[in-house]
Amino acid sequence: MSRPSFQQGFFAATAPAIALVLSWLHGEGVWTSIEPLLAPIAVALTTLQMVGAALMGRLRRTGRATITTALIGFGIMASPAMASPTLALVFLLTCGSLLVWLWTTSKSAAEALDAANLSANWLQGAGLGLFAMWFLAIPVNLAHEQLGWLALLASSAVASAFGGLWAFRSREGHPVRAAALVLGLAIAMTAAVFAGPWLILAMTAVALLPIAMAIGAWMAQRKAQRLEEMWWEPIFDDPARLLVVTFMGTATLGGFILALPAFSTQPGGLALIDAFFTAFSATCVTGLIVLDTPTAFTPAGQFVILLLIQIGGLGIMTFSTAALALFGRRMSLRHESTIAQLMSDQDRGEIHRALRHILAVTIITEGLAASALTLLFFAQGDSIGEALWRGVFTAISAFCNAGFALQSDSLIGYQTNTGVLHVIALVIIIGGLSPAVVASIPMFVNRRRVGLQAAIVLIASATLLVLPAIYITLIEWSNTLGGMGIIDRLSNGWFQSVTLRTAGFNSVDIAQVRPATLVVMMILMFIGGSPGSTAGGIKTTTIALLFLVVVAALRGREQVSALGYHIPMRSIFKAAAVATMAMASVLVVIIALLMTQRMSFDLAVFEAISAIATVGLSIGGTEVLDNVGKTIIIIGMFAGRVGPLTLFLLLATQKTHTDWQRPEQRVNVG
Repeated sequence: MSRPSFQQGFFAATAPAIALVLSWLHGEGVWTSIEPLLAPIAVALTTLQMVGAALMGRLRRTGRATITTALIGFGIMASPAMASPTLALVFLLTCGSLLVWLWTTSKSAAEALDAANLSANWLQGAGLGLFAMWFLAIPVNLAHEQLGWLALLASSAVASAFGGLWAFRSREGHPVRAAALVLGLAIAMTAAVFAGPWLILAMTAVALLPIAMAIGAWMAQRKAQRLEEMWWEPIFDDPARLLVVTFMGTATLGGFILALPAFSTQPGGLALIDAFFTAFSATCVTGLIVLDTPTAFTPAGQFVILLLIQIGGLGIMTFSTAALALFGRRMSLRHESTIAQLMSDQDRGEIHRALRHILAVTIITEGLAASALTLLFFAQGDSIGEALWRGVFTAISAFCNAGFALQSDSLIGYQTNTGVLHVIALVIIIGGLSPAVVASIPMFVNRRRVGLQAAIVLIASATLLVLPAIYITLIEWSNTLGGMGIIDRLSNGWFQSVTLRTAGFNSVDIAQVRPATLVVMMILMFIGGSPGSTAGGIKTTTIALLFLVVVAALRGREQVSALGYHIPMRSIFKAAAVATMAMASVLVVIIALLMTQRMSFDLAVFEAISAIATVGLSIGGTEVLDNVGKTIIIIGMFAGRVGPLTLFLLLATQKTHTDWQRPEQRVNVG
């Protein structure tokens, strides 16, 4: 349960939200009968909430009653003017939840004894309130109303005041960090209100560093005092929770940024659902789109999408830990354990080397691919600036298996450019193998012994690339590949086999392929890439182990073996669990789409597999989604990205050892 001082900071910083929302209602033309009184009422209610927040320090009941009066008055003024009953209900539930939270918090004795912690709580609550204000302003573009941007600046001033108070009460260099925090918040907020998209991004980045420094110092101080278990410890102690929270947080922040008017070409900015759909698709490296990337987003918006793709592809844990390693900081044992589980690395001493390897493979592959694609796009007729941006964007999107493209028709316009297709195909393959497997390719080619997992990945990947390429080329020879030369038909057949490894690009019209090809495509999408890579799906090792189980059963063996190694039953159980949960997830999404959307069965099946396997290909289903359908696909993409790894982590941490066995009894199947 939060502290009263945290609530003081939060309610003081969010008091201007009353003016912010009422200014929006004023701009929409409601309450015309009392229009001259609207601004004074908004200012009065805002002042009343601020006064209540100030009174909570010594007169807690009076302060709570004052804030309650302000919120009730706010609800009376705002709820009847909401655009829809649903919006009004959400608004009233939010106000009610705040009131419940306000009246159910008890005072802590420890809080009153430590002035530094008291001011830190004020600053933390005010910071949360300020970001809530900022995100509230984004969806409806309130910052352009005079009363609206004044409310944003007032909230920033409140956070700055609490930051200054913290500066006077803190020690050991904290005043400098607090001042940097206040300056960063003020600059970021001012830039968001008055500046263009690139300055907003730059100033937001400036704000995030001092924020992280200040909060980190406060967290270290609190942890040293051990007053209580910190709220973040259950998250950082559990790799599965950490994975979910970091991906969710990154995608949510990206959605709010993309909703800003400066990052899209649509007047007034994107609808919030479309911004979230794009952000989650980019962070989950899926590639499904409800808006045309090159035309719906400004260059700044495209840059945000690319940044989300890169973060999502590498994995936030790998990204942040690599940064710590580069700065020479030693990780805690708990952090090392978390990374070891996420990377499936049993030797903690190898973690830093593995992270450096990941970054090296990523930078080298994306750099070489961007250079080659820039030259190819320039030769195709692009200007040097356009070719460079298109080359960098496509290289990162391909390596991360994201499928986002800066062409409205994906790569259909390059179906006769074999150089572009083969470079992108090679980058997709490297990204879908994982850096560890890529490093073992020379040894595998020279017939030197490699690890069993690397060998299975290479054999399974080669099989799932070559055989489908032959199949697709033969089936589509006179259909979607018709009209091309022989070399172009072979190149496009090969490219479609590669891109089905959850990359999401397409060089032919997927909606026109034959039904027999469509079935094979869905199977390949469901399988996906390899563990430790940027690809999705159930992974090549999973399908390989299930295949080996079938072979062992047909041969009457009770043990599964491959390449001279015995495979433990625990690995078999994990493979069966991952495949079963993935199939169940696909079925849930299919049923949800068929129940809520007007789409045929084949569209729903393809869309569900594409979302869960984070592929990004579509045969027209994405275009007909309403807001409910978009929400279903967002959930599917997120579950498909974090679900398999989360399930693996849960299975890895739940081990049961017994010294006795139950009686054995066979069960007939089939």
